Amino acid sequence: MHEESTPGHRSVAQDENPRLRYWAVMVSAFFASLGYGMVGPLLPLHARATGGSIAVAGLVMSALGLGRVVTNVAAGHAGDRYGYRPVIAFGSMAWAVVGVLYSQAKAADRLIPLSFAMGIGRGAQWTGLLASAVSLSTAKTRGRMLSVLSTFDILGYCPGPVIGGLLAERIGPGAPFLGLAVLEAIAGIIVLTLLREGRREKREAPLPGTGTAPSVTGERPDRLPRLFRLLAAGQFMILFGAAGTFGTIMPLIGVARCGLSASQVGGVLSLSLGLMLLSMQVAGRLFDAGFRWQGLAGGTAAGVAAMVVLAYARTGTAFSGAVALMVVASGFVYPVPAALAAGLFGHDRLGQVMGLLQTAGDAGSCIGPVALGHIVEMAKGDYAVPVLLHASIYSTVFVSLVAAIRRPQIPATIISRGTLRSGSLT
Repeated sequence: MHEESTPGHRSVAQDENPRLRYWAVMVSAFFASLGYGMVGPLLPLHARATGGSIAVAGLVMSALGLGRVVTNVAAGHAGDRYGYRPVIAFGSMAWAVVGVLYSQAKAADRLIPLSFAMGIGRGAQWTGLLASAVSLSTAKTRGRMLSVLSTFDILGYCPGPVIGGLLAERIGPGAPFLGLAVLEAIAGIIVLTLLREGRREKREAPLPGTGTAPSVTGERPDRLPRLFRLLAAGQFMILFGAAGTFGTIMPLIGVARCGLSASQVGGVLSLSLGLMLLSMQVAGRLFDAGFRWQGLAGGTAAGVAAMVVLAYARTGTAFSGAVALMVVASGFVYPVPAALAAGLFGHDRLGQVMGLLQTAGDAGSCIGPVALGHIVEMAKGDYAVPVLLHASIYSTVFVSLVAAIRRPQIPATIISRGTLRSGSLT
């Protein structure tokens, strides 16, 4: 959990307690995701309950994603310049205030701008948490660090929908949003109280005669390396599938074609997410042990096979097996783009890189449900068509990524100077 320092440069973290900062980030992520889980599934239902049409409900969900898209990069840049602590705290407190306003909204047309503001808060908060977690890692711990962050994220999110549903039923439709406000305020207070980042100093020494920190691809950091474009495409496909295939098409297949109830579909999902927590830990250790393309290739192959089974599933057994395999496989893929992207530039640009990566993913989550829903309609209700289309694009992107990371990425001159130990890809 200690920062690596380059020769002749002091670490930026000398005034901080890395262990305390580690737990501040993880516990804050847990409370933030618990609040998100409480309201996420209820957003379209709340829009309908306030008199909004199905189209308005869809706009509410899109506005949430759009708010994140327009915020991620700016939040990352601010974190790189002023520290991730104020960025995380701003996002948490902004989200808390919007939660209170959302709970009092009685007209559906007010929900769209409020949802957009909620996305702004979430974008700033999560980009700051992600960059702060990665900045605590080294080349030998980056995979495990991101796997642990993802674990706290999922552990927080999983009970959220149940708690939010109970609050809505027993107290009222605005209660989950007040609960969100409380949890986000707690997340912000934890960061403000416990997270100390030390002085902001340069983390990488520039190459002689360039005045700029090197990237692991040898390209100047004011240009996006080719590898990063593949990583962004991978992040896009991960969240495109999470929101589209997994979040929209999968429940429809379970209920309409396999004869399961909504609670049975939810039970399969909950059990599968438990398995995903284990697969992410294995994936992080494989990544740190140097088996990066192997773990990614295995997760990709298993995920594509699961999508093919899901596309043709007609029984509860086939459906459950496909969902479980898909979720376990995604645990091997999910941490990889962020872990690789973190090594592409110096730590002084870490927030911007994470913000760009999150923007690509959030764009996928906005487009996935709409695109796959239209494909189902064009296919006259054949759910296999969008799932197989997703599987084909997904496999193309990740096979290309596997091929790219198998090739040496670091120029010999940089390796010999030892300035990018935290950015090695091989």
